[in-house]
Amino acid sequence: MSKLRIILAVVLVCMVAACCIAETTESGEWKVKLRNEDCKREMKFSLSDSNKVAEIESTGGCKSKDPEGLIQGSIANIEFQFNVKKVPLVRMKAHTAVKVDNGPTKVVNMGGLFGFERLFEYINNDGKDGYQVNGTDTIVRSIDLSTVSWSQITVQKTVLNGSSNSFIYEASSQATIANWCTFKMSAVVSTSEVQVTSNKTLSRSGVIQVLTPSSLKVNVELTNIQYTAGNSLLGISSITAYRGNLKEKPTQDKPVEEKPDDASPDQAVNQFDGDVTDQTGSSAVVLPKAFFSFQTFVSKYPTSSPTSISRSTLGVSPFVDANEDSVKQIRDDFDTKGKVKRFYVSLLERVDNFVWDPTVGSSTSGSNGIWRGFSVVLMICFAFFML
Repeated sequence: MSKLRIILAVVLVCMVAACCIAETTESGEWKVKLRNEDCKREMKFSLSDSNKVAEIESTGGCKSKDPEGLIQGSIANIEFQFNVKKVPLVRMKAHTAVKVDNGPTKVVNMGGLFGFERLFEYINNDGKDGYQVNGTDTIVRSIDLSTVSWSQITVQKTVLNGSSNSFIYEASSQATIANWCTFKMSAVVSTSEVQVTSNKTLSRSGVIQVLTPSSLKVNVELTNIQYTAGNSLLGISSITAYRGNLKEKPTQDKPVEEKPDDASPDQAVNQFDGDVTDQTGSSAVVLPKAFFSFQTFVSKYPTSSPTSISRSTLGVSPFVDANEDSVKQIRDDFDTKGKVKRFYVSLLERVDNFVWDPTVGSSTSGSNGIWRGFSVVLMICFAFFML
């Protein structure tokens, strides 16, 4: 096979190891440290639909090149959306035209959807960790999250100390579920690679959590949780929709720097391995994989002592097919050729309050690290759909 050459249709984004760190700044409950501006992104923000929809158009360039002069990176054009017209929806999408050698240019559609259908309270009857599908566990009550009324989105833009043109956006909304809890959600995106911490999440010794510009971190917080049975626990029915195949990324040793797509004992990473070969007719095309990731635990804290943060392990069920009409509609809105799976995330103990921080995004490179041999204007469609 002849050596392929890249013709860039857009400037690609990359994440390069940080060489300098600026001062700490804060947006709400998030603290960030600037790590790298070489591959910073430009962002344009807007609110619409009576402040129920927030959109951020993100474009980026990268100064770093490999020895052959090829720009490294991932997605060049991204649209982030946080939508609470009916349910909280966080979406990341882009589009890509791919040209292999001298063949025709083709549009590649990739991506996935990740979200919540229902909040439920259950009783563990079988002694196994977490809610068991089709088992003997009992659902005490549940609520369809599409019936919940969400507040208007508020947005905070914070310039990072030590930089005149690097910043983060944080969009937030919440809903009060009567006699159950307050459900808060925020979505954080940064123009540059940053180190992130929060005063409501567990600080893990020896681990630095990193947010990359091609990913969107979601902060889910449930507070003042009430239970209706003496031994009941909390769970969430979740779905994911995607093209191609869904594959769990193999777990590696716990990294010192934990990026959103680093699979570790503390973080599960599920990759959407899009049907790129079928769409382009070539196995030579190597694109970064879209993914969603989440901590395998929540950060819990008692109402009486909100600064006493500790770990509570999550139970995560296997993925099963979801074929109901309502789910099919979600799939069709995403991609008529997509697949839909359901899984359940549940607590193993009672907590008063907890914070969980999933992330959606794109890996920083293809499986070979650098894309070679095709022009790329990437299209990845992601959604974090609370339904």
